[in-house]
Amino acid sequence: MFIDEAPNCELRTHDCELPVKLTRREFEEIVVSALKRLPKFFKKKMKNVDVVVENRAPRDLLSEMGVRSPSELLGLYQGVPLDRRGFYYGNVLPDKITLFQIPIESTCQTKEEVEERVKEVVIHEVGRIRDLWRLPLQWINRITGFKIVPAKYFTELL
Repeated sequence: MFIDEAPNCELRTHDCELPVKLTRREFEEIVVSALKRLPKFFKKKMKNVDVVVENRAPRDLLSEMGVRSPSELLGLYQGVPLDRRGFYYGNVLPDKITLFQIPIESTCQTKEEVEERVKEVVIHEVGRIRDLWRLPLQWINRITGFKIVPAKYFTELL
């Protein structure tokens, strides 16, 4: 997930200090909580998936993706979406979801904002496993119960 894809998200830098700074353990607990709160719809498809936390995306990855700043990338799914796996798919390394702690924290001023942002990034990246990024966001909001995009942007109801 890129910073410009997150709702109400802007990078905040104040004299090079982060508005909120959590320990790695606190941040990982927030990630685990977000994963536990995923609907069954997502959980049952999350087999052979590693979820990891890193400070920032490495420069070589950013370069490969054409991203200039490590602060722009909040999370990343690396793997093969379920709808692109054929009968031959097997004996593979796990798919990987990475959340980048410093860029996520840099968009937040409170721990509660970090919790909300992590929830958004988790659902965004888990959605890529199921290839949900192709679905209209109102469907994703309905499936997950999350408000990723404000309802005023919806043009149709399910």
